[in-house]
Amino acid sequence: MAEPKCPTSTAQSYASITNTQPWEPGVLTRTPWSGLAALLGAVVCACLTVAVLAVSDGQPVVDWSIRPPVYLAILSALTNALLRFAFSKGVTIAWWTESLHGGTVESLHRNWGYGDSIWAVISPTRHFHSLRVAAFIVAFVAIDGPLLQRASSVSTAQHHSTVSLTLPIRPGPVFNTTLVLGRLGPEDVIRSRNDYTAEFSDIAQAYTNRKELILHPNRCRGTCETTVAAAGFSAACTANRTAIADVPGSGAIDDEFGIYTIQREVFFAVSVENAPDYTIAVRAFFRDKTNEKTVAMHYCKFFPAIVYYDIRVTNGTISLLSSPTSKRILELVHLTGTSFGLLLNGGFALALEDQYNGSAVVTDRSGVAILRTIFMYGPVARRYMSKFSSGSEVDTYSFADPMPDIFATLDELSLRYAMTDIPMMDPDSWGAVQILEEGNVNRWLEAHPGETPATLLRPNQTVQARQTELVPVYTSNYPYLAAALAVMLLTTTSIIPTFYGWWHLGRPMTLSPIEIAKAFDAKLLKDAGSNATAEEIVTLLGSRRVQYGVSKGQELVDMPPKVGITMPNIKPVVNEGAEEYDGMVSLSETEDNAFIEGDRTSIEGDSTSVERDSAQVKHWSVCRNNASLECVEMQGGAVSQLMMMDAADVTEPRKGEMYG
Repeated sequence: MAEPKCPTSTAQSYASITNTQPWEPGVLTRTPWSGLAALLGAVVCACLTVAVLAVSDGQPVVDWSIRPPVYLAILSALTNALLRFAFSKGVTIAWWTESLHGGTVESLHRNWGYGDSIWAVISPTRHFHSLRVAAFIVAFVAIDGPLLQRASSVSTAQHHSTVSLTLPIRPGPVFNTTLVLGRLGPEDVIRSRNDYTAEFSDIAQAYTNRKELILHPNRCRGTCETTVAAAGFSAACTANRTAIADVPGSGAIDDEFGIYTIQREVFFAVSVENAPDYTIAVRAFFRDKTNEKTVAMHYCKFFPAIVYYDIRVTNGTISLLSSPTSKRILELVHLTGTSFGLLLNGGFALALEDQYNGSAVVTDRSGVAILRTIFMYGPVARRYMSKFSSGSEVDTYSFADPMPDIFATLDELSLRYAMTDIPMMDPDSWGAVQILEEGNVNRWLEAHPGETPATLLRPNQTVQARQTELVPVYTSNYPYLAAALAVMLLTTTSIIPTFYGWWHLGRPMTLSPIEIAKAFDAKLLKDAGSNATAEEIVTLLGSRRVQYGVSKGQELVDMPPKVGITMPNIKPVVNEGAEEYDGMVSLSETEDNAFIEGDRTSIEGDSTSVERDSAQVKHWSVCRNNASLECVEMQGGAVSQLMMMDAADVTEPRKGEMYG
């Protein structure tokens, strides 16, 4: 019978799968790029977890729309998935490498089980394999997830930021602090030395009562620190020591009856004066050491000025931060004219007098008996008396320096004044503002052409403040991070040895049951090349329908029933010269024609089984007529088919040596 004509394209396609697949081992040729990429991806994910925790540490919760634990959970899941994928590649390489070098069916099954079931890993056995160690570690890699969740928590902490605040603090100079009693001329007025204006009276009373400076509205969350410009004083001070006898008020006087001579010694004294040169002069004497015949003397003159104040806003309350002796002076305000010292400074001088004027005087009455007694004039001396002073031993009395508190009082009074409405009820206040030296108040007036000094009453100033607030923040717990990274690193390093020997493999390998069945010489897959990959086998034979069940011979005595996978609904028919192989169909297709050339034997029709000697067949063709004609050609000879054999009967193939 004439040889059937086979479509060229189909034959070439089959040849490309079965006859041109050489065995090509090599380091670069068979590098498991996907597995190595998975390991690298796991390392990158581990680094990203470190980055998330480092960046979020100390950051406010409100700044993160997606919480860091969410990122950590995603990265943990991705890391574990990549490690498991890499391990699956390692299991495949380890399985095929051992089968290539020779192993028992038991060892191959055991190695497959390590990659398939945790039970195989933890089951007691005397066999040790690096694959088992890796499988055990990979099984527990998921614990990095809970560890990373504990690595980020929420706590409260101080958060710093910069905010813009508009504060109701006048930057203008002081004016209108004492009452007008009369007028001497167009520019001269008589002012009281003992009476505040109504507004400054409220200021002094609020200071005495320690009333808080309230900011309305409060735009600061938490605590804000900033610097503002406002009216104040610049100080020029001197400090020295002098004998107690030279202190004003010390010396000998007679008593009211003229009987005794009273020796007076001033241990403490503060005097405040609204000086004629438009300054406030403060003199303080204080005996700072016990059993001393000298006292310390501090003398300060306070000049009107525009001063920078460091302030703090806490819960809507303003307080001063500046050290009394470290204020920065923006500019001095020089005054001219009569009585303007009282106009601008009078209220402050009166407030200092009320707070600090006083003395402590020791008297010694000589005569029949000697009696040394200390007298306190005003409450201020008692506030500065040393706690180590003894009531029975006058010479042990000592006092602290009141000058720092005087500075602080002037600063706070100035700030309270700058935050208080000062109505222009006194027309002479306009004259006071006008005569201020050029470059002071005039600069504010020039910024508002046509305005009156009322523009200076309560202008706002906008400043940049450093805001500190107690907010919930993310806190990174690095010990938990270290534990999670250790798990990831241990898993990664345990997987790497499973890749050992990839360069011995001659083609891409998988643990597909189809590919393994082909390696064990499954007769249903004999039409595929022995070195074909699972994808190539499926491409060639994927349309072949198979079924798991019982395959039987013609009679039970000829061949006992057997469970296996075969083509369904095909009953073997034994013809002359045909052979039935263990109850499994060898070469069978309904309505197929089979041609065997070489021994020139031909069987046509419904032949389902053919006996052939592969050693004698030089060329054979199979044509199958299904929906369309498919023809394939195979070259025989000494067919070197790659299959599972006894290790003693096979040697490792060399590159390019073995074909399907």
